[in-house]
Amino acid sequence: MPPVTIPAVPCIATGVNPGKHGVYSFLKRRENSYGEELVSAMDIKVRPFWEILDSYGVTCGVHMLPFTYPSKKLNHGFVISGFGVSKLEEGINPPELVGELRRNVPSFKRFEELATHELSEEFLARDSEKLVESSSDAMVYLLKEKDPDVFLAWFDECEKTQHMLWKYMDPRFPQYHSFGAAKYRGVVLKVAKETDKAIGRLLNEAGKDAHVLLVSDHGFGTVIRHSQYYTLTNWLMAKNFLSARDSA
Repeated sequence: MPPVTIPAVPCIATGVNPGKHGVYSFLKRRENSYGEELVSAMDIKVRPFWEILDSYGVTCGVHMLPFTYPSKKLNHGFVISGFGVSKLEEGINPPELVGELRRNVPSFKRFEELATHELSEEFLARDSEKLVESSSDAMVYLLKEKDPDVFLAWFDECEKTQHMLWKYMDPRFPQYHSFGAAKYRGVVLKVAKETDKAIGRLLNEAGKDAHVLLVSDHGFGTVIRHSQYYTLTNWLMAKNFLSARDSA
């Protein structure tokens, strides 16, 4: 299974491999064009598990899972879509849940502002811990008030900080520099600790009898490579699995 958010997240949502759910990349070819556009839930060919459970009367809640927009309305639950929406409120289904969260979760407005903020190293260093905290405030409220039978809570702050700041944690990394390391290298660990704390809050609210699965779309580590891209065509030609015509 490719260790990449796409196709890993649809695999988590559907329980099938990319060959069955049909999504392999973040981008797809725009119809009748050479342009590209971001994939969405409409490109996933298999129903996610919460829609199947909903059809059997099982109450489900999904919070901030990427590529769940646009979501179908559940008869017995809710979906708050993550990455793939420009405004958080657009990805909340049922729509009336937006107002409920704004009224009852004091930090939700801050969460709305931060969740779709343009990413930068400075923003992540300054606001990632606040984002984890405000996100978990909403999750705890939903667990308590909606009491879903199944709840999928997605934290992506660790992912964002590691994608952008991991380079300051390892001097071997090509983009490492001491100024950035002095400023940012502690952020990844701080956000991980805040996320661990947030998971603890959810476990406490769920109760000791809850069955818990902890999953990730991929891990992190330092990868040193001589080229940014690996050209499969060159490898096939080097192994004599592919040859070019004289005119090619």
